Amino acid sequence: MEKSTQKPKEEKTALKKEIEDLEVRKAALQLEVEKLVRNTSVKGTRRITEADKAEIRKTSSRLVKGTFRAHGDSSKEIRFYFTLPWERPESYTLKDGEEYELPLGVVRHINNSCRIEEPRYAIDEYGRPLVENHVNQKFSFEIRELTKASA
Repeated sequence: MEKSTQKPKEEKTALKKEIEDLEVRKAALQLEVEKLVRNTSVKGTRRITEADKAEIRKTSSRLVKGTFRAHGDSSKEIRFYFTLPWERPESYTLKDGEEYELPLGVVRHINNSCRIEEPRYAIDEYGRPLVENHVNQKFSFEIRELTKASA
């Protein structure tokens, strides 16, 4: 009889210990959530500090040398305005095949944003129509070398 009464007591103490551990974990998670909420704006994105801004500005304004490519119509010259983070907008005029020294932020924009998704239609092995999106790059910038960051 003693063994049967001893076993529930052990289980009860083990459960109490587990509850205490969970309460400690819960308190730690609540502190972490409060910390995240303090560093978060209304939209749910992290607030950008002045140090973050300086780092982003430094990275985006780093100059790179390379060749501009206009895919398709090689006689094109493009003109656009681009604003580096927390800077004034600047005008850029680029011609296919020419060498340029541009800020990294502009190069990222050319390589990541200057593309068109074109649907391609096909039929699978069961005769059902398929639509595949094919990304067609309109412009690109081939980086040759990194130069020192601009002041």
